[in-house]
Amino acid sequence: MVAKRSVDGSDSNSVSSAGRSSTGGPTHPVVSDFRPGLDAVPEDTDVVAAVFAQERKAKERELEGFRADTRRMLPGNAADLLEENQLNLFRDGNLWQAVWEGNIANVEKYAMQEYLGPDYLEAGQTVVAPGEKRLRGAHERGGEGETILHIAVLLKHKRLAEWIVTTFRSLVNETYLKHKYFGETALHIAVVNSAPEDISLVEFLVEKEAHINGPLVTGTEFLKDEDKGSIYYGQTILQFAASVKKEKIVRYLVEKGALLHDIDIYGNNVLHVMAYHGDINVELFHWLRARNQVEIKKELAEMKKHNPDLSLSFMKEYTNRRDITKARNKDNLTPFQVGVARGHVQIIDACKEILWEFGRVRQYRILLDDIDPIQPHSELNESQLAQTKRETGKSSSKYKRVSKSAIEIATEREDKAMLSQPLFKAVLKIKWALYGRRYFMREMMVTFMMVACLLVAISLQPFSDLNERRNYSVSDANRHPIVRGIFEVLVVLGTLVVVSGEFRELRVQGFRYFTGYGAAKNVIQWLFALLVWTIPILRWGVAAAVGSSNYLTVLNAENVVLGIGAITGCAFCLTYAVGFQKLGPLFLIFKRMILDDFLRWIVLYACLTIGFASALFLQMQQVPYIRPEIDSKTGIFEGKTETVDVILPVDWNQFAGALLWTTRFIFMQAFFDHFRSSRIPAFTEFIYIVYGVVVLLLLFNVLIAMLAETLKAVAKDAERTWRVQFAYLLMHLQRICRNRRCTV
Repeated sequence: MVAKRSVDGSDSNSVSSAGRSSTGGPTHPVVSDFRPGLDAVPEDTDVVAAVFAQERKAKERELEGFRADTRRMLPGNAADLLEENQLNLFRDGNLWQAVWEGNIANVEKYAMQEYLGPDYLEAGQTVVAPGEKRLRGAHERGGEGETILHIAVLLKHKRLAEWIVTTFRSLVNETYLKHKYFGETALHIAVVNSAPEDISLVEFLVEKEAHINGPLVTGTEFLKDEDKGSIYYGQTILQFAASVKKEKIVRYLVEKGALLHDIDIYGNNVLHVMAYHGDINVELFHWLRARNQVEIKKELAEMKKHNPDLSLSFMKEYTNRRDITKARNKDNLTPFQVGVARGHVQIIDACKEILWEFGRVRQYRILLDDIDPIQPHSELNESQLAQTKRETGKSSSKYKRVSKSAIEIATEREDKAMLSQPLFKAVLKIKWALYGRRYFMREMMVTFMMVACLLVAISLQPFSDLNERRNYSVSDANRHPIVRGIFEVLVVLGTLVVVSGEFRELRVQGFRYFTGYGAAKNVIQWLFALLVWTIPILRWGVAAAVGSSNYLTVLNAENVVLGIGAITGCAFCLTYAVGFQKLGPLFLIFKRMILDDFLRWIVLYACLTIGFASALFLQMQQVPYIRPEIDSKTGIFEGKTETVDVILPVDWNQFAGALLWTTRFIFMQAFFDHFRSSRIPAFTEFIYIVYGVVVLLLLFNVLIAMLAETLKAVAKDAERTWRVQFAYLLMHLQRICRNRRCTV
C-alpha cells in the first residue's frame, strides 16, 4: 500500500495498490514533497527536526513500497517470459524492429494489433474494460521491462515518441521493470538525450502529464560507483538533467514545479549530484541555490500568514533544514563536502556567493563551517553526550559534530590540488596562527629537551660495572653522578608528562590513534617512552632479581636499550620537520626513499644475497680468515700471508655467518685470496665475480636511479606534497586541542 501523488503535483490522501489504469499503464508511486501543515505549525526546533526525520523515513517507506509493487508485477518466471517474447518479436521484424528504425507507419500498424502475449501482472490486477481489446503498443514489454516509448525516446525518434504518447497516454509514466534500469521513465531519458537547447520533447511529455517529481530510478546501473553502478545521474528527473548540465531543461523543470529538495536513496539532492560529478555549471549551481532561497521565503511567508506567532528559532531552523546547500546526505555530507570528497576543485567556485565585482576584482563569501570551523573541533562520543544530557537536563550539541570538515576530507584523501587552493591555504594559515604554531612549538621543545637529556645522561654513564650506575657517589669511573641522576630523572618525568596527554587522546580515539593522523609519530613516541621506562626497571628491578653475578648481562642489556632509545628519540625529533616549509619537503623525500624505494630494493637484494651466500657457504667450509698486514707508511693492505695472523674459521662454518660475510662484500670487506682456499676455487671465484656484477654493479645502480627519480618527482611537487603533511600536522594538533578543551 503506497501513497500516490495526483497528476498536478498535489498530495493525495487516497491509498491504493499498484495496478493498471484503464488505458493499460501501471500506476507507480511518486516521491512526494513535504510541507508542514499551515494550521498547526510546530514552535520548537526539536519538533522541526523530528518532522523532517519523519519525512525522510516516509520517503524511504514509499520507495520500498514502489519496489515491492514492481516485484509483484513480475511474479514467477515473468522475467524469462519478457526476454523470450522480446526475442521472438525481433525475429519477426515486427513492432519493436519498427520502433528501433523509427518507422512510424509500421509502428502504427503493429501497435494497434491485439496483444496476445503473456500477462505479466498477477491475476485480478489487469484493469481492462469488458470486451476491450488489449493493444500491443500499450501492453508489450521488452527484455528489460521497457515500453515502446522508452525505446523511441532513447533513440531520439521524436515524432514517433509524440505519436506513441498521443495514442497510448498511459505509457508516459511507465517505468522499466527489471533491475538494471528499474524506475526509469521516458522523461528521465528525454532530459538526458535531448540537445542542450532543445527542450521540445521534454515540454511535450510534461504537457502530457509526465510526473516531474518521480519516480526514483533505483536500477543497478544507476547506483554510485562504489555500489558497482555505471551511470549515476542521481535518481530524480531534475537530478538527471542537472548531472548532464542541461541548464535550459533544469530551469524549465523547476519552473514547472520540480522539487529542489527532493532526495534519492543516498540522501542526495540536486546540488549533491552536481557536486558528485564535478564538471559543474557554476551559473546553474548559483541559480538553483538562489531559487531555493526564494522558495523558502515564500513558504515561511505562507506559514506566517496562518500563524503570526512563529518564533525566530523555528524560522531559522526551518530555513536551515530547507536550504539545499546545507542539506546533508546519508553520509552526513553537504554538497560542498561531496565535491571535496570526490576531488573536484571546481566545487569551490560553485559554492562561492559573489557580493560584488569590479573588473577583475570580486568579493565573495562562502560557508566557512563546511571548509573548517577554524576553532579546534569538539567532539563527544555517545556516552559523553548521554552524560551531558543527564547532568544538564538537555542534550548538548556544542561538541557534537555530524561530519568531517572539508579540510579533513581533503587531508585524508591526500588531495594536493584541493589543499593547494588559495581558500584552503588561507584557512590552514589561520588555524596555524591561531593555535597550531603555539602547540607545535610547545610539543617540539618538550621533545627536544627530553632527547637532549637522554643523550647527556648516556654520555655520563659509567661502563666499568653496573654497581657504578646504581651508585650516585663520586668516583674515578663515575665523575658526575648527581648531574647524571638529574638528567635521568628529567627524561623519565618528561616522558610521563607527555604520555599522560597522549593517553587521554588514545582513550578518546581508540584504535584510530594508531591508524589516523600522525600514526607513525604516535608509535615512535610510545616506543621512546617505553624504552626510557625500561632503563630503571633493568637497573633496579631486574638487577635485584638476578643478583650481582649477572650484573654484566644486565649492563649489556641496558646499553642496548639506551642505544635504541637514542636512535628512536632522534628519529622522533625528525618528525617535527613537517612543521617547517623549507625543511619539511626534504624530510618527506628522505621518508619516501626509506619507506618506498629502499624497502622495494631491499627485497631484491635480500633474495640475491641469500642465494649467493648459500653457494659460498657450501664452498668456504674450514677456510680460515687471513688478516693482512697494513703497511705502516702507506696504509695499504699487503696481503702477505707469511707474516700475517691466521684466524681459525668461525663465520663460514655457519650459514648466518656466511650470510653476514656476503653482506660485507658491499663494503669492500672481502679479500680475493680467501676464495683460493675454498673446496673448488674456480667455481667460488666465479660466484664471487657474478655476485659483484649483479649486486654491486647492477642492483646498486638501480637503487641510485630509483632514489634520483624519487628526488626528481618529489622536488617537482614538493610544496604541494608538504602541504598535505602540514594539514596532517594541523589535524593532529587539532585533536590534542579538542581533547584538552583548549581555547584560542
